[in-house]
Amino acid sequence: MRLNLKAAPALAVLALVMLASGAAKAQTTADQVVDNETLKAFVEGAKAEIEAITDINEGAKLRDRLRTEGPWKSGSMFLIIFLKSGEPFIHGNDRTAESKNLLGVEDDRGKRVVEELLA
Repeated sequence: MRLNLKAAPALAVLALVMLASGAAKAQTTADQVVDNETLKAFVEGAKAEIEAITDINEGAKLRDRLRTEGPWKSGSMFLIIFLKSGEPFIHGNDRTAESKNLLGVEDDRGKRVVEELLA
């Protein structure tokens, strides 16, 4: 199965929203994502790391860590953490998107991807 890299951020969000708690720590970084298996490992690792944050200062640094090229962002592979309202709490690639409701965003086929992810 070939990974659609244009859809990868949305897939990362979907996996982040849907995965059960207790995921193992990341072994896969953003630049290692090449297929659905590595995408899942990447998202599970991010989820586990985010859930492990207990210090408010570490939580405050999360936005910068997710936006900086490195383990959690590599080119077009990045994470988007949505609020249930459809607004990105953290957008790993577009800081200005955090002030917008993205429920109406459609993919190339007209599918409302954010709305479906949050359903």
